[in-house]
Amino acid sequence: MKINLDIKWYQWIFGMLSSALAVLFVHDGFATFTEQEPQAIGVIALLVGGALLTTLCLTFGLRWSIRKIGRNTNQK
Repeated sequence: MKINLDIKWYQWIFGMLSSALAVLFVHDGFATFTEQEPQAIGVIALLVGGALLTTLCLTFGLRWSIRKIGRNTNQK
């Protein structure tokens, strides 16, 4: 069985950063409710959640655009 993965080095970095931000977001979300400060989740959502969405868009957006460019060059 041959697995053909064409993932660039910067996509790995964005993926690892996204994973770390997701873990931080979930951890801080549960921690704010444990400490009985649920209003703090708004600040966490803006800071960590915004960065998480940005890195996820970069991770999957770059992957999608590279595939699309590869398909367009093969069709010509």
